[in-house]
Amino acid sequence: RPPPPPVVLLPHQLPSLTHHPFKTQPRHNREPNSSDNAPNAPIIKPVHLQFNPAITSLHYTAPHRLWIPLRPSCSVGSHSARFLSLAGRMSSAVINGRKRPRVLLVLDFDDTIVEGNSEESIKLLLDKTTTSLPEELVCHYETHKNWNLYINLLYQFLHQKADISQHDFIQSLRSTTFVPGSRSLLEKIRELKKNRPLDAIIISGGNVLIIEEILSYSGLLSGVIDKVISNPAHFDDCGLLRVGLLNSHSCNHCFSGELCKGLEIRNFLACQAKAGVQYERTFFCGDYLNDVCLTLELSQGDVVLARKDFPLEEDLRPRVATGELKATLMTWTTGHDVIKVIDKYLESL
Repeated sequence: RPPPPPVVLLPHQLPSLTHHPFKTQPRHNREPNSSDNAPNAPIIKPVHLQFNPAITSLHYTAPHRLWIPLRPSCSVGSHSARFLSLAGRMSSAVINGRKRPRVLLVLDFDDTIVEGNSEESIKLLLDKTTTSLPEELVCHYETHKNWNLYINLLYQFLHQKADISQHDFIQSLRSTTFVPGSRSLLEKIRELKKNRPLDAIIISGGNVLIIEEILSYSGLLSGVIDKVISNPAHFDDCGLLRVGLLNSHSCNHCFSGELCKGLEIRNFLACQAKAGVQYERTFFCGDYLNDVCLTLELSQGDVVLARKDFPLEEDLRPRVATGELKATLMTWTTGHDVIKVIDKYLESL
């Protein structure tokens, strides 16, 4: 069957989904709308995006066969071929004559490992050109509340109208600013792995390609991060970066149209348990509201490290008082603070 004809929508006609907002947006505008979190809520999967010359309407072709993969099966390590499988690892190991239980460290990426939003950082390349973002695109996210659609339209504009190539994109990622102390934290993980059974994974609402590129270039991927769980992304034949969605969900804590980290940590732990791997303790380090769902999946004895004065800490404080958050809540300012907390807890295991 031939694919359907292109669908042309004006911006005000695009579906509005609940969203993962900008970090500068007032908190009262950031609450998820549970009415949009139905199990079968639509997810916009932009394919063949293009702006018309006047930038007055947005065009995309509805896909006949979606290029965005469905959620992978329970095969651990399926998100990235360059990572070793975590399946088959023992729940504990004897190191230097001492039996040590396996622990899990889960990291967010944006504003936890690197400063700011890694997906939007490419906009800085516009400073070197005479091109500026059209007002329609600048306001698009606030108007339509769909991050995935916005980021794909942004990438397409930069590619087609600002002549920013795949090479330019990759080079821009190599100047990414790391959160103070986060490099030391990743190096510490590398060292810890030599002396105890420890798995380190990233669960991010960004995309796998950007995360892997930043960490690989910095020498902080191999031997440090065992698995990256994030949205799929690839450069097409024209050099345009296309970003998909990893999962759909009906979670009341998360924003529809975006990755649910609670769902991903549940799937990960279930797959590990099926492979015979159990964790004595889980540490999670994050900063923002889309981390809330993941923290609520953790158990007593686990540790949540929320970046100080960031939205995650503010949201979790009352949940500690009500007992909704079962894990221990601690705060951090730099990666060195995280190292101290992990060292303290590991000494007791």
